[in-house]
Amino acid sequence: MKTTKKKKTIVTVDSLLEQGNKALNKLQPELAKQFYSRALQLSPNDTSIMDGLADISIQLGDTEHALELLKQSTNQSPENNPIKWLFLAQLLNGNEALITYNI
Repeated sequence: MKTTKKKKTIVTVDSLLEQGNKALNKLQPELAKQFYSRALQLSPNDTSIMDGLADISIQLGDTEHALELLKQSTNQSPENNPIKWLFLAQLLNGNEALITYNI
C-alpha cells in the first residue's frame, strides 16, 4: 500500500503580496484585495500593506475601507509613503481634508 504525503504549503506575507501584485498586473483587483487582506492579517501592523490595500480598495470603490486603512497607517507611521496623505485628504470632506493637508 502506497502512502501519499500531502505537501504543506507555507504561506508568507511576501508570497501573498507577490500574488496580489500579479493579480493587479492582470487587472484583477478583487483577487489582489484578497491576497493583500490575508497578508495584513498575518502582519497587522505593516503600514506598507495597509497603504497597498487602501489603494486597491479605492480602485474598487470601497472608499470607507480605504479611509479606515489610511487613517490607521498615518497614525502608525506618518513618515512612510507620503502619498497616503494625499489619498487620505482626497477621501475626506471639507475641514477634515484641510486639517489633514495642514498636518
